[in-house]
Amino acid sequence: MKVKLLNPNKVLNENFIVSEAARRLNEPGTVLLLPTGGVYGLVCKWSDKKAKEKVYKIKRSRAFQMILWDTQEIPNCGVMFSKPARKLAMKFCPGPITIVDKDGANVALKIPGGESLLQNILEAADAPLAIISAGRDADTVEKAVAKFYSTPDAAADMGQLPPEKAPSTVVELISESLFKILRPGAISEAAIRDALSA
Repeated sequence: MKVKLLNPNKVLNENFIVSEAARRLNEPGTVLLLPTGGVYGLVCKWSDKKAKEKVYKIKRSRAFQMILWDTQEIPNCGVMFSKPARKLAMKFCPGPITIVDKDGANVALKIPGGESLLQNILEAADAPLAIISAGRDADTVEKAVAKFYSTPDAAADMGQLPPEKAPSTVVELISESLFKILRPGAISEAAIRDALSA
């Protein structure tokens, strides 16, 4: 399968890609394939139900992560996160952590921060985004598309993505004090325990 490119001829003009991706994401039903760290991922607006259904048809998954630009967006993002989830977000975000809030909203939250294409698109789109990774080895657009059942509306082809230097920690919150680490990463289990008990 071939996918239409946001950046024709794979031109790496980041300003153009950011503005074009933000414009397209604000069109109802749009799903894009974008760099999301060390791999490509499917991205749409969190509030766009039509786009989320399209993601399911492409990937056969509803395991969305909510991606926010900053912690200040949490109260107005449309999801009621639990107190432990908000604690961890205020302590470690923006930063390398994904918070799976089983104790409250049953939603995975990530606020990446830093200087990245995704962060700039988040800011330009001015809305929470929903993301599903294309797969652990989907470090090129071609590898990502090969895993899909149908194609997204467009992709930003930034070539082969370098691996993340320090993968983000994925933590699942089960109750106010109970959690488990789904993937070890830059933030330690001890640091998370201390933050929850503070």
